[in-house]
Amino acid sequence: MAQGFYAHNGGVARQTGFPSASYAKINFNTVRFDTNGGYDAVNSRWTPVLVGGNPTVVHISGRLFINGGAASLNNPVNPTAIAKIRKNGAIDRFTGDGDCVYCLPGCLSIGFAGTDLAQPGDFYELIAFITASQDVQPFPAIVPGTIDFDNNEFHHFWGGSF
Repeated sequence: MAQGFYAHNGGVARQTGFPSASYAKINFNTVRFDTNGGYDAVNSRWTPVLVGGNPTVVHISGRLFINGGAASLNNPVNPTAIAKIRKNGAIDRFTGDGDCVYCLPGCLSIGFAGTDLAQPGDFYELIAFITASQDVQPFPAIVPGTIDFDNNEFHHFWGGSF
């Protein structure tokens, strides 16, 4: 039987106060399912192979949705945002780079995916680098120079399986 998890931040407040122009972790604190008990919703971290288990190939994917606040929103060719899957706290050890897609005026969608060989105790987190814009945003609740993640579980999520 396949094992895995699916997490999002739907139903809770949007993640705000995200730092500009530096890597920071994305929060996903609502779990739809976690078949092996490896997802830590408090730390938004997945440990697919628990201590004592066997190494296994894992697949991780998801999407971030930014409701304005990111620079270059009007430039679908070269937006200044990227998502990475971090393994055991290291960016350079395993990354699944995201692609930016211009959605609507003031929105970006970043998809990401990666495959890795997980050893017992290895953990995965999602981080992003986004540059905030000082431009006036089309969403009145978003302050120029800030970054705001959508809280719709169908827009902003990640999951893993093995």
